[in-house]
Amino acid sequence: MINEIRLDEHEELDEVVVGNFPRPGRKAKGVCVHLERMGTSHWWMRIDVPGKRSIAVNFWTKRGKIFARAEHD
Repeated sequence: MINEIRLDEHEELDEVVVGNFPRPGRKAKGVCVHLERMGTSHWWMRIDVPGKRSIAVNFWTKRGKIFARAEHD
C-alpha cells in the first residue's frame, strides 16, 4: 500500500511513504518505509518496524559511484 507520493516543482519524484504492507506468512504489519530525496545526488530512507529498532540509510553518488551509510536507533 502506497500512502503518499510527492513530486517536486519539476514533477520529479521527491518523496515516497509506504506503510502497513503485510506479506503472506510474515508478520510485517505496521512496517513503514520513508524514502526522501534530499538533493540531486542524495536520498534518505528510514525503515520502522513496530517493537524493533529502526534504521535510517543515507544514499549518495560521487564521481559515478553510489555510497550508503546506515544509522540505527
